[in-house]
Amino acid sequence: MIRGVAELDAVLLPFGAVFSQPVWQHARVLIIGAILTLRQRNVTACLRAVGRREDRHFTNYRRVLNRARWDPKLGAKILLGLLVPLLPPSWPVVILVDETIERRAAELDIHPTATLWGLRSGISPGVIESLEQRVAEAHSDLSAGLEHLEVKAAHRPLRLRVSDLSWDVEDDAIWLDFTLPAGGFATAVLREIATTQ
Repeated sequence: MIRGVAELDAVLLPFGAVFSQPVWQHARVLIIGAILTLRQRNVTACLRAVGRREDRHFTNYRRVLNRARWDPKLGAKILLGLLVPLLPPSWPVVILVDETIERRAAELDIHPTATLWGLRSGISPGVIESLEQRVAEAHSDLSAGLEHLEVKAAHRPLRLRVSDLSWDVEDDAIWLDFTLPAGGFATAVLREIATTQ
């Protein structure tokens, strides 16, 4: 094995969750090759850098880039979880939002999320899970109650896109009709628009 590949492989191991198992076997070779190559970073150069220039299954590596399905958002979360603990504690963490994310958020195509506390299943990377744990400890009655009810932890959007909204006033009642995305609760919408005394 080329010197350094075993060490790189260990660092990349958490990213295996981003890909299916067969795709990961090829993706990890390409990632290690891209890190090690000093030349242009194409598939051939990456394979050459890890000693697989003559690999008969060359097309499988190319498919990682143009056909295989993988989860880039999960990859970004894993990377953030690995990088933040390496920073000195006194350094602030600043997350910049690019124009594409800003536009998609304004169009309600994507939403900020938060964790619904419950039975843990490693849904957040290390540093984020640590922060969530501190918040749960500050609200121990609530978090213990959710765990007792066997609620599964999940990321939930902090806002809902309400569409097809219509209403009708009849005597002293208002009839509302609207559509919510999967996982949305009408009670959450009513809570935001209704005032109770």
